[in-house]
Amino acid sequence: MLSQSKISRLTAKSAFQGKKVKMLAIGAVLTFSLLMLYPFYILSASFFPFPVTVGFLTAVCILFEAPLLLGVMRTLWQELSMGQCEVTGIFYYFSSFRPFKQAIKFVCALVFRVAVTSAICLAPAIVISVITDLNVQNAIGFSLPVWLSGLQILGSLLTFVGSAVAFFISLKFFAAPFLFVTDDEGVLDGLFYKATRLSKLGYIEFISLLASFIGWFILGVFIFPLPFILPYFLSSMVSLCRFTVYQYNKKISANSFSEVKI
Repeated sequence: MLSQSKISRLTAKSAFQGKKVKMLAIGAVLTFSLLMLYPFYILSASFFPFPVTVGFLTAVCILFEAPLLLGVMRTLWQELSMGQCEVTGIFYYFSSFRPFKQAIKFVCALVFRVAVTSAICLAPAIVISVITDLNVQNAIGFSLPVWLSGLQILGSLLTFVGSAVAFFISLKFFAAPFLFVTDDEGVLDGLFYKATRLSKLGYIEFISLLASFIGWFILGVFIFPLPFILPYFLSSMVSLCRFTVYQYNKKISANSFSEVKI
């Protein structure tokens, strides 16, 4: 029997049949928006300190890139569920203030949860980084004993491990963007609660889907395949979320939990 991740990729491919121009147009707009981050970075880095540059790029990602990405997912969901969509639908969250505000609230809530998870997982590495920082040591008039010089290596190891753990824990929210674009009227707290419940069924399948796209992501380094890769991956992700929701609703139909509406 085919896995859900495999079925999701096949479903995404079927969405491309006879609609390659539409899908490539969606992918081209998303690719162009992502590529524009580089000149923004170069320009801001030329005039402002690095922290200001990072803050500026973060604001651009939250206020523009994220709503656009949500609009793409919403459009692809309409294509997969109803068989038709308009390319201009990717700008849905810019169409008026209300959907834009909802998108920003969702993105900020998601970023906050991921940031808290990352901070907890990286806390040991951050502590070691502060202890081994020469500026900090000079400020407090303290220097590490020679036998503790290996703390820097330990800090690097903890950074790698903490980042990996934070990444895999954060994947439990993989269905949150899908739940939002299918019901952007929903309460955010309830949305993330549903996303974590769905992750208990679709977590491994989503990791499998990510793993199956590693080759595509590597190929995307050459830029020109991205207009095809991005809508293909996002369509597969949307399809997997739909399968996961169906499985979840089927599983809990006999108990008191509320179904997830899409």
